[in-house]
Amino acid sequence: MGLRDIVVIDLGRHQVMPGMRLRVQGEPEEVTDPVTGESLVLDGGVLGELMIVRTFEQTSLALVTRAELPMATGDRVETTLDD
Repeated sequence: MGLRDIVVIDLGRHQVMPGMRLRVQGEPEEVTDPVTGESLVLDGGVLGELMIVRTFEQTSLALVTRAELPMATGDRVETTLDD
């Protein structure tokens, strides 16, 4: 999925509304510190942003407005701070 694509998300009209912006988050990654051997969890980082264009009962359509890294089915979304 990339810039200007329309995507379906599993949040319906009771959770989001048209115009609302969402951030797409990558999955956290578990790594091992090479020096200490400690297990660490790295934040997945922001993959891009979406804007809700239409809502339905259980799903919504969103426009990809920013794509920093490739997005895929199953990526998490969260509201941006300015909503």
